[in-house]
Amino acid sequence: MKKLENIILIDTSLGACSAAAFKGDACAVRSEMKAHGQSELLVPMMQEVMAELSLEYKALDAVIVTMGPGAFTGLRIGLSSARALALSADIALYGMSSLQAMALSALDGRKDVERLRVLIDPRRDDYYMQDFDCKGMPLNEAQLVDGHAACQDLDALDMICGDAAERFSQRELENLSSNSMQKINYGFNSADLLCIGSIIKMHPEYLSDQVEPIYLRGADISQSKKTYRTLASD
Repeated sequence: MKKLENIILIDTSLGACSAAAFKGDACAVRSEMKAHGQSELLVPMMQEVMAELSLEYKALDAVIVTMGPGAFTGLRIGLSSARALALSADIALYGMSSLQAMALSALDGRKDVERLRVLIDPRRDDYYMQDFDCKGMPLNEAQLVDGHAACQDLDALDMICGDAAERFSQRELENLSSNSMQKINYGFNSADLLCIGSIIKMHPEYLSDQVEPIYLRGADISQSKKTYRTLASD
């Protein structure tokens, strides 16, 4: 795959709504922490970053979207918007795992990390987890794991990062040595799309042309609490 010059990058998978556009060396980003109402925010954000760079949709080389794991509704909004744009503008569509996006952001500029673990918060007591090497390439399959499994092989890691890293450090404190605690990087901001976009512009091998949501678990479905009156039969 050739290097990408003009791209738009969309992320709605992690409790935020974000869009970043790149035109050569110039870039523009909009990001807002918002777990709900992303469908109303995303398209205006996309329009704003494109307008800031005076970039036409037909001039884009690709639309790139994070595929999860993450929030179900957010994933559907981001993926459907990316597909609609790619189809209407007749441009390429690529996806990237949200776990790998976090790994690439955490690794940027670091030369002291050989192996890191990314933990994403599914808003339950467990974690989406995957390990990556120093180049941001996956070392195992993405998994949904409990706290015990997330504590395995900590001595082999140089860093733990992701939006669930803080919860992990608090809940699994008794399983973490002081050395392990020093490895935890709490930070991930959706504005890191600028960092991620710059990396994948130069290294499109991180992208997948198989753009499908990565769920790892079933949807949360709750039964209706309404009560219904049964009509007596004759």
